[in-house]
Amino acid sequence: MEVPATAATVPAVTTEPASATTVEHATIRVPLKVKLSLLITALVVLTVALVGLFLLRQQQQSLTAEMTKRGLTMAENFAAGAKTPLLTGDDLTLGVLVTDAMKDPDVSYVIVADHDGRVLAHSEPRAREHRKRDDRQCRVH
Repeated sequence: MEVPATAATVPAVTTEPASATTVEHATIRVPLKVKLSLLITALVVLTVALVGLFLLRQQQQSLTAEMTKRGLTMAENFAAGAKTPLLTGDDLTLGVLVTDAMKDPDVSYVIVADHDGRVLAHSEPRAREHRKRDDRQCRVH
């Protein structure tokens, strides 16, 4: 009674690849607690960032409005003080007003012009010299 040699020594062949079973076991399962914690953390960070951007924008608009209001108030006060020297042609007092206005660190320059656009007073000395030359040229022509 001989058993055929081929039946006993041939291993069984499977059609499934060997790596398919290892891939299923290699995936990492993240617990539900961790997923929810990450989701809540992301939502809190997003909310804080959006609120921060909103508040920053609101503060920026408020600061811009206040600076504009301050500038207009300063210009109105300067105009009220310059009214009399303009009507009387008092260039010395007008120059003193310009010098006083330039003492404020927020003021970049001051120009006083008449209704024709002629510069009567300026915070830059060079512009004053240029104005005097222009006046002389206008008188010659």
